[in-house]
This record gives sequence, C-alpha cells and structure tokens, in this order.
Amino acid sequence: MASHAPDPLVLAAAGEGSPERLILSWIVDAERLVDALESPRHFKAAGSFLHSVKDSTPNATALIHSSLQEAAALNMWEMAGLGDCFLRIAGSERGDFPGYVQMALANGYDQESVLVVGTTYSAWLAAQRAGTRLYPILPSQEEESWQFLKDVYFPAFLRGEAAFVDRDEREFVRMIFDDLDSGF
Repeated sequence: MASHAPDPLVLAAAGEGSPERLILSWIVDAERLVDALESPRHFKAAGSFLHSVKDSTPNATALIHSSLQEAAALNMWEMAGLGDCFLRIAGSERGDFPGYVQMALANGYDQESVLVVGTTYSAWLAAQRAGTRLYPILPSQEEESWQFLKDVYFPAFLRGEAAFVDRDEREFVRMIFDDLDSGF
C-alpha cells in the first residue's frame, strides 16, 4: 500500500484550526527546523571571541538575536558549545533585531556600552536606531572579521578608542545596499 504526501494546497484550503491546517503548520515548522539544523553557521573565531569576552571581561553581557525560532537558535548555540557565552538569546518570534536592541536599552543597558555585531542590514539598522556602535561581520570574511573583532576592535571599544580603528568597511556598505535593493 503506497502512501503519498498530503497536497499542501488541500491542506491550506481547509478551515483555520482544522486538522488539515494543523498538519500544514507542522510540515512548515518541520521544514524550517530541518533547514536551520542542516545549515548552522559556526565560525571557530566567533566562538573564540565569545569565550574570550566571557573569560576576560566578566562584566560584559552578550545578548543574541537570531532570525531562527528561539528554541532552534538556542539548541544550535548550545550544540556549538557557546551556551555559556551569552546571557539571553531571542528568536524571531520576539521581534526584529532593531527592536531587540531597543528593548535592551529600555531595560537599563547603557547606550555607550552597547556594541552591535552583525552581518546584515538589520544589524546596521539596529545600531542606527539605538545610537550605538556597529561592528560588521563581513559575509565573505567571517573568520577574519571575528578574529579582528577579538584582537583589535573589541579591546579598542573597551578603551573608548573604537573610532580610531582602521578597517575597510566598503564590502559591508555594498552588502547593505544589496539588502536594500532586494527589498530586505
């Protein structure tokens, strides 16, 4: 007896709250989880940076925002051995990156002591809206970006000298424009 996958159009046409819609919801959620678990991006230098912050700067707090659902993101970070490197992780269900940074400021984090680290237009927007510094991770140079953050930029940030660090940001600016052109 052969079984076949349910037709998503039939499932979507069913009424809200029906078993068919629940099955469709489960299929979509399962596909998203599989996609997230099959393509985790973990860079050795990122882990090294986060562990060094935890070890050398005990008063520093890492807050993580993920475009994944919170449970999947937390699991991914834990499996990468980075679960003890951050205070809190927020998934996509808690809002966007700019809103997450605004929430941190509203909950007592000092604007001058916040450093937004990210790879997207959303990270740039989060830093702009909050009036904080941004350290961009360049998509084609992830390892190098994280290593530079650890060795040069973050120490300068802690000394209040981040503005004097020389780093070519043209690739990140091009990436921001690409994100804008694609409709973000």
